[in-house]
Amino acid sequence: MSRGAEPVRVVVAVGSNVEPERHLPRALRRLAGLGRLLALSRVWETPPVGAPGTPSFLNAAVLLSTRLGPAELRRRLRELEAALGRRRGPARNAPRTIDLDLVL
Repeated sequence: MSRGAEPVRVVVAVGSNVEPERHLPRALRRLAGLGRLLALSRVWETPPVGAPGTPSFLNAAVLLSTRLGPAELRRRLRELEAALGRRRGPARNAPRTIDLDLVL
């Protein structure tokens, strides 16, 4: 699907364990630029997996209506992560300012 196609509903998981009170709202504002935010779950706290001693994550899920296709949306999510300070490195479970995953 490309721009101009009918909008589709997608679910994006949003999480942070580095200043999440700051980064989650910033991510939500930017996600709104990719389509239309239809719903937001409550925020829940989860312990980190595979990274003992790192802070817990704050997580939420967003229902988004977008005209972007899956590959383009995934690319834009990665760009958004980078803009919010996410640095990917060899440590897969390292703390992160923001984590955006297309889940549905």
